[in-house]
Amino acid sequence: YSAVVEALDSASRFDDVDALVMEARDYGFYRKAFISSSKVDLHYCSAAVARSIMRIILFELHAGARPACAILVITGRGKHSEVEAVLPEEIHRFLREAYDLELKEMPDNKGCFIIPFGSIRRSILSSGAMGVRGA
Repeated sequence: YSAVVEALDSASRFDDVDALVMEARDYGFYRKAFISSSKVDLHYCSAAVARSIMRIILFELHAGARPACAILVITGRGKHSEVEAVLPEEIHRFLREAYDLELKEMPDNKGCFIIPFGSIRRSILSSGAMGVRGA
């Protein structure tokens, strides 16, 4: 799945990316990412997969298919990466630019952050038609 997701993401075919990630979820992939309504674990996900997972979760919140609450997002710190961690910065940027979400940093753990419920209510639940402002 990952190679196709990367190719579709590079071509800005985000609806196709999300459909593929949802299919992968149905087959048991990315279980940790969808483990609970209040926690998203993006460890070992590429940036393209992680963005898709976040789009899916935020869409499900908007559609009422997921309980509305604050969300702990775990990106990891890149401790096991050979290069500097990309995911934490990329997911922060994506959520702020695409959804105008406020994020609460965890000072004692740079590998995770919280999307406060108030930010979700303002940016996701209150909007009539949910659209991504940019990727």
